[in-house]
Amino acid sequence: MIRFSICALAIAGAAWAQSYTGEQPSTPYGGGESYASGESTFLTEEDDTGFLGLDGLDLRVRSDNELFEMAFSGRVDLTFYGLPGDAPGLLGHDHPFVSDKADLFIDTWIGDVVYIFVDGRTDRGENSSDDSQVARMEQYFIRFSYPGDFDLSVQFGKFPGPIGNFIPRHDTANDNLLRPPVVYDHPSRLGWKRPPPSNTALIARRDRPHHWNQGVTHIWQAYYATGGAMFGSWEFLNWRFGAMNTAPGDLPESWKVSFEDHHDKFNYMGRLGAVPLFGLEVGLNVSRGPYLDRDAEDRLAGKSRTDFDQILYGIDAQYTMGDLDLYFEAYRSEWEAHNIDGDLISYAWYLEAKYTFVPGLYGAARFGRVTYNSIRDADGEKRTWDRDLDRIEIGAGYWLKKNLLLRAGMEWNVTEAAEDPDDDAYMLGLTLTF
Repeated sequence: MIRFSICALAIAGAAWAQSYTGEQPSTPYGGGESYASGESTFLTEEDDTGFLGLDGLDLRVRSDNELFEMAFSGRVDLTFYGLPGDAPGLLGHDHPFVSDKADLFIDTWIGDVVYIFVDGRTDRGENSSDDSQVARMEQYFIRFSYPGDFDLSVQFGKFPGPIGNFIPRHDTANDNLLRPPVVYDHPSRLGWKRPPPSNTALIARRDRPHHWNQGVTHIWQAYYATGGAMFGSWEFLNWRFGAMNTAPGDLPESWKVSFEDHHDKFNYMGRLGAVPLFGLEVGLNVSRGPYLDRDAEDRLAGKSRTDFDQILYGIDAQYTMGDLDLYFEAYRSEWEAHNIDGDLISYAWYLEAKYTFVPGLYGAARFGRVTYNSIRDADGEKRTWDRDLDRIEIGAGYWLKKNLLLRAGMEWNVTEAAEDPDDDAYMLGLTLTF
């Protein structure tokens, strides 16, 4: 029972506080109250305080002149992972386990110009696992918004990367399934600390057991990188651009700020979106910058890690029509690599659908695929430098209360290899917000 003590404290600490049901901030990505919010349209007025009365808590402080306002909210997640064999994707263990996570969000507004956000988190690591609890500042940033009618903001700090359509909805009521799409969750055999010495050496890694912290991905889940961003909208267009300290596919230890080991070349990334039709939004995404860790410098024969970039291009779309929501993303990623003859390219995409059967009850399904191009081995034969993979996910969610969500899901992974790993999974999750 000790493993759930942090979550219990988070619930108990909120239970004695006063009530809060404020407006949601306008946050295209990053931000707290939107992370903690849930769907409540199916509930009666008698149930408006949610489970344990937590949704009736008034956790807002404001000045008399309303120039200063601070709001507290939170989210607690318990997820059971059933793993009959190997761990899929970025999961940290290959046996059944329960992972618990608690977030405390602090939103602060100063006039119409300044917004400050802090996300304090305790969990068992960025990738779900049953390791020891760790506490950290998952996000923190300050945002300055143009006070006029034109929608333009800049922000600086540590926050999710400004690309794609999954990142803005991760860890929210719109995160329909319990695991990220395969685009965000499948590590390759290309090491970011130990670059391969040759084509043949990289090809030989294809059938070794994978581990979540050894290879780069297209995009590493929500990747809370450090840097600055600018975003806004005009008529039917919207944009998010950033200069960040890490590539989208890098591992979590590269996300934080380190004054002793500062990054000397930014990753530049962004998304240009448009709403051509009611209910439809499409986007173009791009990112370029170094992905190798500084530990790789000794293996680069005098070259710098900043000479080797991850180059990412992609498109995304989302469409809502009544009770049906559709999401799509597709990316091409290229990694420049030392000692490799040829290009290292991978394509990844997914299609996701959610249907609300009755208010408060929905079902969701997702199909995704990752493929790799071919390079020549020592005998001159062309071989893919990693194994292609298909992933199917299904799940359902039910709002037991307006702030209590129960979700269940199953995942099947098929690797195109002589021996397909037994890396399927089933999950059961409970999310409480306040």
